[in-house]
Amino acid sequence: MDRKEFTDSLSILLRECSDAVGGPYYSNATQMDGLLFRIAYVFQKNATIIDLGGGLSPVNGVLAMLGMNVIVYDLLSVYWDDRFHTSAQNQSLFKILQKCGVRFIEKNLDQLDLTESYPHNSADIIVSHHCIEHFHNSPKALLESAIKVVKPDGRLIIEVPNAANALKRLRLLFGHTNYPSYKEYYESDKYYGHVREYTTEDLKSLAQYLRQSDFKLFGTNYLGLDKIPSSLRGIVDSILRTRPGLCASIYLDITKH
Repeated sequence: MDRKEFTDSLSILLRECSDAVGGPYYSNATQMDGLLFRIAYVFQKNATIIDLGGGLSPVNGVLAMLGMNVIVYDLLSVYWDDRFHTSAQNQSLFKILQKCGVRFIEKNLDQLDLTESYPHNSADIIVSHHCIEHFHNSPKALLESAIKVVKPDGRLIIEVPNAANALKRLRLLFGHTNYPSYKEYYESDKYYGHVREYTTEDLKSLAQYLRQSDFKLFGTNYLGLDKIPSSLRGIVDSILRTRPGLCASIYLDITKH
């Protein structure tokens, strides 16, 4: 399947989602490129994919539309309501993705053991995009169960924000924080923001703790590039990707053996 098919499917879904929220939904070019990258990177016809913390991402809607069996574990309304859209708008997005074929299971992920619901070696792909940095407890139990559930030669893919990306290094150098605003933390009755972000060395350690040696680690910059003049984005992205430790987000892609 080529990029045009991914793009056409995503455009159709985003138009419906935009109507549901009464405005643009993932509208800028950098966001679109990021969504298309995630779709193309994991797409496997008729495969089963489990997304840990996938929320209301249109990526999962497109994957389901294109023939994948998509299962999303997430806090859902507990986390998403009134965070980006109203509860009613989120319910509309939820129903749109369900109509695409996405199956949702509401669950607190740091209390999830996938082996209670799935046999060992049964899932083709398990992914988690920008999720485990929100955990107040260790992701050990969840990820160890995930690697058991993934099939031999299947993949466990984890994407996280980079705690040591180029912009954060500059901010710290000038005495600014690399955390979200203190007000967001201080004013929260229950804090759902980033608790522990990751570095490339952390992800290498994670692969070792999961006893997996066949993995690749790389960086992307779809989050944050929109703040850079469009004429410079390609150059900046190309330079940063040569050093994953400087990129906005970092990926750990494990192939299980």
